Amino acid sequence: MKKVVISIASIILLITTLFFFSYNNNDSVGTISIILVNNTDQSEAKQFTFKKEDSLFDIIDRNFSVVCGDRFYTPSTTCEKVTFGSRVIFEIDDLITDFETSFIAIYENDVYSNLGIDSIVLNDGDSFRFEYKEVGGS
Repeated sequence: MKKVVISIASIILLITTLFFFSYNNNDSVGTISIILVNNTDQSEAKQFTFKKEDSLFDIIDRNFSVVCGDRFYTPSTTCEKVTFGSRVIFEIDDLITDFETSFIAIYENDVYSNLGIDSIVLNDGDSFRFEYKEVGGS
């Protein structure tokens, strides 16, 4: 009888511990800042909170007007993943590119990102700058 009570207590403790850790991991939240720089001016940095499961695209899509390129690189608001499992961004609010003569560069903490918007890992305190760039330009 003593073994049964200890076994049941152990199972309850295990379930409680697993629930506690899974609940706390889902509530992990951080803050990032985002700046948009079009070909004429720069917006002020805006702060956004994120959860562990959020991507940079999720934050952009929730807080800005976004137009992506579809698999034929024509403008689309569906924003499906097309290139290497990532999305191609044509517009974020008034930051607009045609993806032929210009593009949107992503800088993470003032360093140019070689990753697509869906591959960038969010860390608390990160700063992201989306900047209009001309192809072949600086």
